[in-house]
Amino acid sequence: MIRTDHIEKLNHIGHCLIPHDTEVIPRSIKPGREEIEFLTGGVAYFEVEGHLKEIGAGAILWHLGGEKTVYKTDPKNPYRVLVISFDVKEIIVRQVPRCSFWKGRENPELAHRLQSTTDDPDKNRYIHKYR
Repeated sequence: MIRTDHIEKLNHIGHCLIPHDTEVIPRSIKPGREEIEFLTGGVAYFEVEGHLKEIGAGAILWHLGGEKTVYKTDPKNPYRVLVISFDVKEIIVRQVPRCSFWKGRENPELAHRLQSTTDDPDKNRYIHKYR
């Protein structure tokens, strides 16, 4: 079972759309925070166990304080991501892999649903943000 007693509060939920032909600048996760990123579309490149890996819809990234987010995307098919951020009371040992994949992500119906929930990435970086 995943430990949750170190979570102080939900910080924010947002859906980030990277505009086409944009260079991605990675963010460092602030100390005292954990973030989960769920890719909803596009292509991103992320370092997994020292190797650059191409990831897309269905990839789940779990970042602890001090770690960096995705730092490269396909400029013609930029990634889209749902971000869930938590403030934490203490730093704990990683409980899940940093990068994993939602089973069933290859399902064409799921891919269409994820794609259709996104807006035009050239309009605005954040289509929704909860604070």
